[in-house]
Amino acid sequence: MARKFTLQFPPTAWIPVPGDDGTDPYGPAFVANTSSDTPAIPRVALAFDNAKDETAVSVPFMWPAEYASTDVTGTVFFHTTSGTDTVAWTLQVEKSETGPIDLKDGAAGFGSVNDFAATAAAAGGGVTEVTLTISNLDSIAAGDLVYLKLFRDVSRDAEGDDAYMVLFTLHEGS
Repeated sequence: MARKFTLQFPPTAWIPVPGDDGTDPYGPAFVANTSSDTPAIPRVALAFDNAKDETAVSVPFMWPAEYASTDVTGTVFFHTTSGTDTVAWTLQVEKSETGPIDLKDGAAGFGSVNDFAATAAAAGGGVTEVTLTISNLDSIAAGDLVYLKLFRDVSRDAEGDDAYMVLFTLHEGS
């Protein structure tokens, strides 16, 4: 099947969500990793902590008109500083309904959790990608206003380093 659409979400398309327990007032942090170029060129990433669960929510976007109600795949592109263990992620999808949206409470409007995990690439910041077929799209239709919720679940991963998300993509079709 031909690819119907691809959406790309750089780190700046995500809003860090403070933790509910008061231990994390900020959520994941934006960082600029610099290259070895002269002058150094910053590369923005969203750093998900290795010691506590952290969440980011996408900016709202319109679900593509090309959507044909077939499988949608999400891919997280990330790296760690030196680790090579598993990083666990969850993704939830929410279509906007009338009224306020609670970005922190997954039970308020985000669909069921979609889990995926990957082993980080070799030490030194190599980018790893982990892909998931999203099974719960919250009854989305073309033209709906949508939010994504990306969560690093440290209770399920073994990585001792922060995970730096550099890109997230969604696509329908192969």
